[in-house]
Amino acid sequence: MYLYYTSGLDKKVLSFFVHYIEKNFHFINLRKLFPIHIIKTCLSDNCVFHSEHKIDDAIKTVVENDDKVLLALKETWLQGQNCCELLLDGNAVILLLAEIKSIDELVWKLVHSIGHLYGLSHCRNLTCAMNNPIYPDLDISQNPLCKKCEDGITLASKKIVVKSPN
Repeated sequence: MYLYYTSGLDKKVLSFFVHYIEKNFHFINLRKLFPIHIIKTCLSDNCVFHSEHKIDDAIKTVVENDDKVLLALKETWLQGQNCCELLLDGNAVILLLAEIKSIDELVWKLVHSIGHLYGLSHCRNLTCAMNNPIYPDLDISQNPLCKKCEDGITLASKKIVVKSPN
């Protein structure tokens, strides 16, 4: 999985984030899910966080590799429709990072978004990431999902292409 970022996320934070995601999720090929013009639009105008790659290289990398999470700096519009909404059709997750201030908040929002990807609705448990997409002042060193939501993801992963690893 490739993540594109600016210097706003230091390498230690990014390393932790990538390890967390790779440990908990398996991602499928983005190019099979979306038309290339959608991918290119989302990668244009520095919309997607990237490092050490020109935008053309970033497009090529995303199209040729198994990517499911795009970290977007800002919303991008295509023919009057929000590209983030186009991609959030049950097949992918896009996080807008402009207001994210910490790795905990980043993981919290990602877990929340992936929960929706797996079909979870908002949870009533106040300590669960599915309760609210707004990051609370909680320690995420524990599992950010409650048992019910974790079981929901496990069940959904057996029914759809996107699945948790063994």
